[in-house]
Parts: sequence; structure tokens; C-alpha cells
Amino acid sequence: MSSYQFIIPNKKLVTYQVFSYTIIFLNIAGLYLLSPQQEAWGQGIYLLLLLLAAFRAIWDYRAYKKKKGLMSNGLLLVIIALFWSRTEYNMGIWINLLLAGLYFISTRKLKIVVSEESVSYPAFPAKKIVWSDISNLILKDDILTIDQKNNKIYQHQVEYIDNVVNEPEFNDFCRTKLV
Repeated sequence: MSSYQFIIPNKKLVTYQVFSYTIIFLNIAGLYLLSPQQEAWGQGIYLLLLLLAAFRAIWDYRAYKKKKGLMSNGLLLVIIALFWSRTEYNMGIWINLLLAGLYFISTRKLKIVVSEESVSYPAFPAKKIVWSDISNLILKDDILTIDQKNNKIYQHQVEYIDNVVNEPEFNDFCRTKLV
């Protein structure tokens, strides 16, 4: 096999989700309070948006409790950024687009790819670790340990993308690359 792929579970995903819902609710409250008072229909839209966001948060919480995963809030943050264009506070557009970008980065799938040429580590931006910089790389009991020559150690519980990796085969592959 020319490359092995592992998924690192994102243990902070729930924290990012709660934080994104907080940002969404604060945005809707700010839009409601800062919208011109003569536009009653505009305030009605913000109240409807608030109800939809609350419904979505409850739905997301119930899905999480049933271990079905979380919905992405990135698109909702982009939509809210567009609502800020109706106000005179254009900075809200840029702040929400920045927050949406950070949300997409922080909630992406974290994937380690071990290939013939290097090891791709899911930092931001993605880090390529060449084999000459690695002193040891081992998979034992679904824990991947990358020990670099500069004394940096990365250790993660891994999940598999396609199928379960044969540990002895993978460790033999890594040994041949480290020689």
C-alpha cells in the first residue's frame, strides 16, 4: 500500500458548535436591535431567524445525544453576514465572514496521511513532515505516535477511513522509511 490514512477524532467539535450557536444568537439579537424601527417586517424576519436558529440548535442537540453527529453552522454564519449588509454596520459582514472561515477550519476532518514521501499532519496550514525529520512512527492499539528528531511528539487515537490498518504491516512500512 502506498499510503495510509487515519482520522483523528475532533474532541473540541462540541465546544466549537456551542460557540458558533452563541455567535449566531448574538448576531440575530444585534441585528434585531440595530434594525431601523420603521421596518416592522425586517424585525419579523429577525425574530423568525431567531426561532429557526433555536429550532436548529435543539435539533442539533438531540442528534448529538443520539450520536448522529452535528450539523455545520458555517453556512448560517455566512447568511447572517449578508443580513448585516442591511444595516449601517458593515463591519459585521467582515467579522462574520472571518468567524465562518475559522469555523470551517476548526470543524474540518482531521486526517493524517502517511505516504511514501512524507507524513501529512492536519495542522493549519497542513504540515508535511518528511521522513528524514522523523525518528520513530508507530501504530499500537489504535494510537499513532509520531516522534520527530526535534523532540516533538504527536500522539493521537485514530479512526480509519477505509478499513482497519494491519498494525504489523504499517509498522514494517514505517521502519523501512526510517532507515
